Amino acid sequence: MYYGPDSEDSVAFVFRAGADEPTVGASWFDGTVPPGSVADEVRALTATAHVDGRAARSVEWPTTPADHPEERTQVTLVGRPDERDEGVVVVGLTAASPAQTDYEARATAIEASMDGIAVLATDETYDYLNDAHAAVYGYDSRTPFYGETWEMCYEPAECERFREEVIPELYETGTWRGDATGLRRDGSTFPQELSLSLTPDERVVCVVRDVTERREREAKLRARAERLTEFSRLLAHDLRNPLAVARANAEFVEMEPENSEERLRALSNSLDRIDELISDALGYARAGDSVSQAELENLSLSRVASMAWDTVETGEASSSLESGGSFEAVESQLRQVLENLFRNAVEHADEPPTVWVGELPDEAGFYVEDSGPGIAPANRDRVFEVGYSTNDHGTGYGLPGVERIAVEHGWEIDVTDGRTGGARFEIRTDPPATDEA
Repeated sequence: MYYGPDSEDSVAFVFRAGADEPTVGASWFDGTVPPGSVADEVRALTATAHVDGRAARSVEWPTTPADHPEERTQVTLVGRPDERDEGVVVVGLTAASPAQTDYEARATAIEASMDGIAVLATDETYDYLNDAHAAVYGYDSRTPFYGETWEMCYEPAECERFREEVIPELYETGTWRGDATGLRRDGSTFPQELSLSLTPDERVVCVVRDVTERREREAKLRARAERLTEFSRLLAHDLRNPLAVARANAEFVEMEPENSEERLRALSNSLDRIDELISDALGYARAGDSVSQAELENLSLSRVASMAWDTVETGEASSSLESGGSFEAVESQLRQVLENLFRNAVEHADEPPTVWVGELPDEAGFYVEDSGPGIAPANRDRVFEVGYSTNDHGTGYGLPGVERIAVEHGWEIDVTDGRTGGARFEIRTDPPATDEA
């Protein structure tokens, strides 16, 4: 590196001296930069460096010696002030081979990679890592990794699996690729795809990718496919009877049009029933959409309950909001829960019922209660079965849809007796954790 005045080529100071490098007082330009277009370009860059200050500019040309035709010389000029407030230029001269240039390009690509890339030394400690590798494990700096082994990124059980299964295969075949569970700095875990490669000097190159979002998408697609299969099977079964009735009445009307009034009415009822079944089945199919944290909103129970009541055919039924509160939920799905519970109360009552809505008194959640006939204890689990209904005109999709939405939100739903003997549905939005054996 050479340090020269802005208006002269002579070297004022040498940062790193070498056998072939100019000395103080000599010209860094003469004998280094070939004449012609290259010299013109370097002169222009020198002027630019003075104007742009610290903006770096480079020019590259083939090295003169014929015995090293593959090498090239690069000059880099950076303008900066000196202690006398006079503009000077820092001149850097380097000889670079294609192999070196290729290496630098690869290093740049590794640094810019969105995948976490690291190199482990033979003692399994970190020799190198890029920023993406630190970030995938929840760190904003590479520093905590140096001097540590790869085990800082995994729970003990996963480390044991690596020792018993992964590492032996890596040293036997030279590569390993598969799934693992990483450990973030905050203690949370995440699914990852991991690729390991052994270098000739037995260091390990690790490439890791967080696949949390991909796994969530895959789970959603699987759940949706399962719902569509169940939906088509149930719908085909439930439509068979009203279709048969509609067909029979249509055939009778065709044969005896003069006596068709009652048959046309029955045909219309069958078509209405088919429409109802399709509508409820579609609602049930949509109810199982997985809920992501990004979709949740802090919602007012009173506001959503009011909207839900207005969209249900309630006839002469009445509603009473006894207490409000707010809950984290997907608005369209909370509204669907309330609509189905309101519709259930109205359809199963012999007389127009009263429906009460409010916040649970002693825990997070809400209730929907009605003054109808209630649900017998023996049937309280069955009401959430798809296709089950105690009403001859029910479809058996409403309450299973309610339960499905509750499950996707991490809620619990129970059925109990209301104050007048009617049904009371209690939904706990923050249920206590249960220990699973």
